[in-house]
Amino acid sequence: MKLRHALLLAGVLASPCLVAAPLPQPLTLADALRLAEDEGHYDLQLRTAELEVARAGLRTAQGERDFVLGFEGRLRYVEPPVQNVNQSHNDSAALLVARKRLYDFGRGSALEQAAQAVIEGEKQRLELAREQRKIDVLRAFFDVLLADMGYTVANERMAIVYVDYDKQRDRLELGQISQVEFLRVQTGYEEILRARNEAEARQRTTRLRLAAALGDPTQLPAKLVEPELRSLPERKPPAIDAVLAEGLERNPTLVALRRQLEAATGRVEAARARRLPVLDAVVEGGVYNREYGSNDPFRAGVVLTAPLVTGGAVEGEIARAEAERLRAQATLARAEAELRQRLSELALDIDVLRKAIAGDKVREGYRELYLDRSRALYEMEVSTDLGDSMVQMSDAHLRSMRTLFALSLAWAELDALLGRPVAPLAVATLPEGKS
Repeated sequence: MKLRHALLLAGVLASPCLVAAPLPQPLTLADALRLAEDEGHYDLQLRTAELEVARAGLRTAQGERDFVLGFEGRLRYVEPPVQNVNQSHNDSAALLVARKRLYDFGRGSALEQAAQAVIEGEKQRLELAREQRKIDVLRAFFDVLLADMGYTVANERMAIVYVDYDKQRDRLELGQISQVEFLRVQTGYEEILRARNEAEARQRTTRLRLAAALGDPTQLPAKLVEPELRSLPERKPPAIDAVLAEGLERNPTLVALRRQLEAATGRVEAARARRLPVLDAVVEGGVYNREYGSNDPFRAGVVLTAPLVTGGAVEGEIARAEAERLRAQATLARAEAELRQRLSELALDIDVLRKAIAGDKVREGYRELYLDRSRALYEMEVSTDLGDSMVQMSDAHLRSMRTLFALSLAWAELDALLGRPVAPLAVATLPEGKS
């Protein structure tokens, strides 16, 4: 019983969620991207498993031409003809049979080439999954930051409205305003309060998504560090024609689908080769209970097996292989069309977002100067719109960061689709004119 409890405790302590290292506090984007490279995430484990299945397929294809050694034991009772000298009824035997495929008219090589193409395709999918993990973490990280900024704006706006609401409530008690007028003020306050509560809820839900993206939903990141991406707009926008050419050549999904088409073509060739002969080297040695002319203790030779009538099984295999090849071809054509569309959209989005950043900077600069002016007037007791100016300043910053984060995600997705590594922090420090 003690041993059982000890093993149970060891299993609990070995749980990934319990032994996972605590998240860095505060969490930076560099830390989050580093955690995204953890091979233990289920997305990467799934792709790794698919790669191992493909490698097993190659070993299976290679095994068709491997040396095979088998044992055959036979217990048999016979009634020998009356003219036979040996009238024994025991025709038992023990045999060792060794077989090696010498030539199969291309079937084995076609299967091996198909399996190798599947492996290369799965490697591409695994690399794409690694980059997609970074994009997922990047998007979740930005969502948390935007949720925090949104909460700041909503909370500041609620604080301003609450001052007026509290004042109007006092006036209602003094009979200075009507119940209708107070309800109008209270309705506005409740709407602002609801928006603030929703913003607060988004803070938690976005953290839950980030924790899941990082591979440990039990650890919610408390505080995040806003990344330095101000130099990101300096990255030269891509030309659509160049992006399309590079994407059609290097996109990991297209490369994987091309390998899949090669594999399907190889399976068609292998299926057709089943109509052709095979040549095997066979070596047999055995011990026989009855001795007669055909029971040799040892024999070796080559055996040519040629199918004369294959039947529906082979024709069905060929038809299925042809259908899979056509499906792979159509899937590749559709993926190419979808990639063209997405790359064009991303290139245009990047150009639009880069131009929008300039307008965001102007708005943010204006709100900063207006805040300084409102603060000065407030100190001189000339104006009382300081709170509203602070809200507008926070909102301008939120809009600016939303545009910047969208630009970073657009570049990240574009890099992944072009087969490049996703490195948002690296591109943010590029000198002007580089890409």
